[in-house]
Amino acid sequence: ELLDGLREAGATLGLLTGNIAAGAGLKVSHFGLAGYFGFGAFGDDHHDRNELGPIAVERAEAVHGKTFTAME
Repeated sequence: ELLDGLREAGATLGLLTGNIAAGAGLKVSHFGLAGYFGFGAFGDDHHDRNELGPIAVERAEAVHGKTFTAME
């Protein structure tokens, strides 16, 4: 219900996890959640997990064609 409500409200939904992309995909697919996330940043994107946030923002901007502020 939460993910449905966020999507209906126009929220940008991405997935950020230390899991490798393939593992994260299996996990969210298993629970029927894969369709909610249009982009993500994963453990195999960078060895330093602190760098995953900026990667996720960059991908969100590419998917949505806009620049996101820190509040978004």
